Amino acid sequence: MAWFLMGLLCFSITGTLTDAECHCNTTTTCAVFPSTPCSQVSVPDRCQEGWFGSYCQRQNIALGRTATQNSTYNEWTQRFEAWYAVDGRTTNLFNSKPPTCSHTLKSGGVQTWTVNLNNSYTDKIQHVKLYLRQDYPERNRGMEIYVGGQFCFQLSTNTNPPAIADVRCHQALTGNNLTIQTNDFLALCEVQIFVCSDGWFGEDCDKQCHCSPKTEICDKITGQCQRGCAPGYMKPDCQTACPNGYYGNCIPKCGNCLNAAYCDKATGICPGSCEAGWLTDTCLQREYMLLPQIANV
Repeated sequence: MAWFLMGLLCFSITGTLTDAECHCNTTTTCAVFPSTPCSQVSVPDRCQEGWFGSYCQRQNIALGRTATQNSTYNEWTQRFEAWYAVDGRTTNLFNSKPPTCSHTLKSGGVQTWTVNLNNSYTDKIQHVKLYLRQDYPERNRGMEIYVGGQFCFQLSTNTNPPAIADVRCHQALTGNNLTIQTNDFLALCEVQIFVCSDGWFGEDCDKQCHCSPKTEICDKITGQCQRGCAPGYMKPDCQTACPNGYYGNCIPKCGNCLNAAYCDKATGICPGSCEAGWLTDTCLQREYMLLPQIANV
């Protein structure tokens, strides 16, 4: 019985592959996280402010950060300052009240807007969402985006982009700032920059890392681990579970589980008990019968 309880304890420890922080908006959803997506438990507005996705593990790291621009457009007493583009109001109506769009002048050559990010070196930026001014869409042609000074993406120079533009950098980039520039007026109603929370990856950040040790942060784009996979998963991406009948690093075979059942792929523990003649929780130790000794006569 002792070894069986120990087996259950080991399973409960290795079963949770990430110590992921919950960003759902209720205690009810966090109570079943991360085994159940927030979207299956809570109302549509299921995430804390600045967090998105089915597990609320995709963060807008631009929200509320310090933003600057090289010129500022004034209209009567209203200044359309850079920080309006990261105030969290996702609209593209330039004349909304209170104001929520940044706006530069046109004179003086290239117009730039920059947001400074307090992000981690593990954050790879690839997905940017722009809420652009709905009127005068031709001004947004050819708009360029840079991450840490590295080229990310350029909007078409021939056609007007949509008022809400989902942009994916040509490759994932790391950097502590993002800059948008153009040769025309530069108006931005909201800029969102999405990265995955530690321990998660994928476009929607809905896939969990399976690294060993579990404290390692996997690549937030591909899910790959530098120091190997968690027990029960295979290289190269640590997302493929061991074949049935194998466990750990997918090389050792399961023991002699009762009724030819497959063992736990992480621990090797048999789900029930062992076939006759085998012992321990993994059913890999033979049971030796001790013959009675015959006394000398």
